[in-house]
Amino acid sequence: AMVVASGLVWAVTNIQAKRLAGVDANTVTAYVALFAAPQALLASLVFEEGQIEAIAGAGWHAVAAIAYLSVVVSIIGYAVWYRMVRLYPINAVTPFALLIPVIGIASSAIVLGEQLTWQSVLGSAMTLIGVAIIVIRRPGLAEPRP
Repeated sequence: AMVVASGLVWAVTNIQAKRLAGVDANTVTAYVALFAAPQALLASLVFEEGQIEAIAGAGWHAVAAIAYLSVVVSIIGYAVWYRMVRLYPINAVTPFALLIPVIGIASSAIVLGEQLTWQSVLGSAMTLIGVAIIVIRRPGLAEPRP
């Protein structure tokens, strides 16, 4: 149920982002962060333990990771995403979201030295092929037959 609900929320979010064509993508990203931060803090307080100790004992690796996730992934990533959703049809942009796990797998292998399994390589290749088919197909191929 949660998987279906998250897919539905993702679709509604992208449709709503498309409707915000007159609003700058950076502004949309700022509002999303502004409203999400208190909810994330509340969820952390309810469901997690030891946050204060973890923050106090965080080394520079943890601080760098949080800075990267905050700036590159959240601010830049979502600003670019909302800009793309505004400029192009949603069905042309959303397939690129499928590349997120592929990029994560490749990044973990390159940056962290994680071992790639044949399953992750095969899954990544299938995902890349699927996205390529969606992106480079001719528009007339998807039209319904009379």
